Amino acid sequence: MRIYQSEIGRYRTRLAAADGDETLLRFFLNIKRTPEQADIDVDVLSALRNHLACVHVLLRACDFLMIYSDMETQFAALEQTLSTSAPELAQCMKAQADVLAELSATRKELEYYKRTFGNSSQMPPNVASLTSQLQYQQSEIERLRLFEQQASEVCWLVLLADCNNTFVRQRNLYLLSWRSFRQHGRNRIVNSRRRSST
Repeated sequence: MRIYQSEIGRYRTRLAAADGDETLLRFFLNIKRTPEQADIDVDVLSALRNHLACVHVLLRACDFLMIYSDMETQFAALEQTLSTSAPELAQCMKAQADVLAELSATRKELEYYKRTFGNSSQMPPNVASLTSQLQYQQSEIERLRLFEQQASEVCWLVLLADCNNTFVRQRNLYLLSWRSFRQHGRNRIVNSRRRSST
């Protein structure tokens, strides 16, 4: 047991020396302190307590990371099982998760704006008026963007219909030309047979 304690002591002093902390090194080596250095013990103990608290926090974080990793693995397995056994349910759950994530992001953004601009009920009238105008303009911009998108799709559909009409006209023209050519060819064959028979 003493051998292990000796080894632990050596490792502690080596770590203290590697960190460059002379007071911690003196503490581990049990070097005699002068009365002026008596208050160093209090500092060393508080530093050790702080280090111990940090170690506890790191250990808890590692535990949480391991739990999180296990939960992610279980979630992936559950998601795989759901997607193979009940794809509709899996799609619904995924859509719900996406909506919840988007809602969370929107709430965070709303909190940011509330922190930046304050609550609208607490604003002076001119700021509230400007805020409402800004909101109206943003909704108007969104409405115009949607209108532009709809107009471009309608324009595309009109262009597609126009191309279709042009194609139909050209096809009909070619069909008429082909029928005329075929009829003309038949007439020439019939005429040439009549001439040769007479």
